[in-house]
Amino acid sequence: MLAELRDDEGKPLYSVGDEIEALEGAPRPSIAVMDLAVADSDAYTSLADGLAGEFGRLDGLVNNAGILGERYSIEQYDAAIQNYEGAIEIIEDQLDRLDAQLINPLKGLGAAQLANGRPDEAAATFTRAVHISHVNEGPHNIDQVPILESLAETNLLLGELDQARNVHELIYNLNERYYRTNMLDLVPSLMRRARWQHRTGYYNDERATWRRIIRIIEEKQGNEHGAAITYHQLGRIAEERRDFAAAEKWYHKDLKSVV
Repeated sequence: MLAELRDDEGKPLYSVGDEIEALEGAPRPSIAVMDLAVADSDAYTSLADGLAGEFGRLDGLVNNAGILGERYSIEQYDAAIQNYEGAIEIIEDQLDRLDAQLINPLKGLGAAQLANGRPDEAAATFTRAVHISHVNEGPHNIDQVPILESLAETNLLLGELDQARNVHELIYNLNERYYRTNMLDLVPSLMRRARWQHRTGYYNDERATWRRIIRIIEEKQGNEHGAAITYHQLGRIAEERRDFAAAEKWYHKDLKSVV
């Protein structure tokens, strides 16, 4: 059984149904479409009850709400929030409150709440999504990192810098654990970490992160272009701290590494 929440005829959902039906040996899917324009909490409950009574279970849910940018109105964000909340309610009713299918609509709901100026609600939503990912995929799963990054940004908006820093430390530990057999794959996450440290004023930490990137690149590839990028970043950090002698040293290393 497939269900979808949207405000049109549900054409994408029927395409999904056609693909399932085309699979060899697959059963014919049944489809339920809800009109978001008139849906409310009672409508979601009614849909869930109807699915349970007629089919006994829900196999999948397609949710087409999206967060597309600041130029959209409060009313559009409210509609997205309503859509995500409806999807969450149906999954909870048909499956349970810890099912892995809740993670994506919770991520969408948190993003909509954040864009709609409700960071306190977004923080709670992202935290729940992280918890559900732990239940289903284990506490060290790498898929939780994008949710944690959103949670850290939300903490910053709430003025909770220490909490945001703690979340980034968790992200660092998860990446370190996941990429420990191929350290070059760790470099992009370290670069994101360094940029975040710069943005939040942790300049000493940022410098240490860039130095670690240099060590990894030099050990794995030698003095190639990637090391030059990090030398330049260290020069920029020193220059911003008005340590011009150190800045000159790093810029010279930058130039030598690419000659």
